[in-house]
Amino acid sequence: MISGLILFYRYAGKNSISFGFYRKRLINIVVPYLLWSFIYLIYSQFTDPQNVPESLLGLLKNLMSGQAYYHLYFLFVMIQFYCLLPFLLWSFRKWGGWIVLSLSLWCTLGTQTLTWEETKNFFPVPLEEEMIRRSFFPWLFYFCVGGWLGLRFHRTLSHLQRLPLMGLLAVSTAAGVLLVYQMACLHREGFYTPETIIYALSILVLGLQLAQRCRFSLLEATGRRSLAIYLIHPLMLSLLTPLTKSWIPEETYPQFFFLFFVVLSISVGLTMVLERIPYGFLLKGR
Repeated sequence: MISGLILFYRYAGKNSISFGFYRKRLINIVVPYLLWSFIYLIYSQFTDPQNVPESLLGLLKNLMSGQAYYHLYFLFVMIQFYCLLPFLLWSFRKWGGWIVLSLSLWCTLGTQTLTWEETKNFFPVPLEEEMIRRSFFPWLFYFCVGGWLGLRFHRTLSHLQRLPLMGLLAVSTAAGVLLVYQMACLHREGFYTPETIIYALSILVLGLQLAQRCRFSLLEATGRRSLAIYLIHPLMLSLLTPLTKSWIPEETYPQFFFLFFVVLSISVGLTMVLERIPYGFLLKGR
């Protein structure tokens, strides 16, 4: 949602997307994605060699589907949305926001149902959840909601600020509890349920309200480095988790909070180092 909001807000008054837009995305997104894919593939050669492709065709498949490491799929999804951006901008101007949002909602809901246990038996060919997740379809509504807000940000923000804060907290909490219940009891992935949409919408509006009321300088500084933190943190998590097993019980809250703060701190520190070295932005992204 945030990515859609920022991109559509930036290009709301422009009739076309310039070549410079794609050049910047190539340098700031695609190059870091490829470099980190190779880094994680090399790392996996030592930690999980059976999942490392043994042929050039397998390597290309990994790179073209975001499969080099478990978190890189999201950058692959964002690259798809960069390619779709001109069409989505045209669609909003041609058909209006509500039509695009309605179509994208049905697209996202339809894709989400493909991952449910109740619907898998209806398809003759098994659909891999990982491949569905790596396409833009389950994320289309989120991106379009952000885009709709970006196109009419100042007009919409005044209306969103009138929504009761406690009501937003109640909705987001209820949706969060339902997500946990569905993952634990119904075996549905958290990202692929209607409750996720409700949770994401309420959190987005809640965040916009809090951003207008308070300043979070530390959070803002971390947000500016969010892409690099996202790219780095799984490596740090994989390296540090085995080190804690001897003195912190596994899968407990103490281990979770310890790893959260340590991994985040190291990731931010490494990002700051990359900011100070030549061509560090190729690994950090922008």
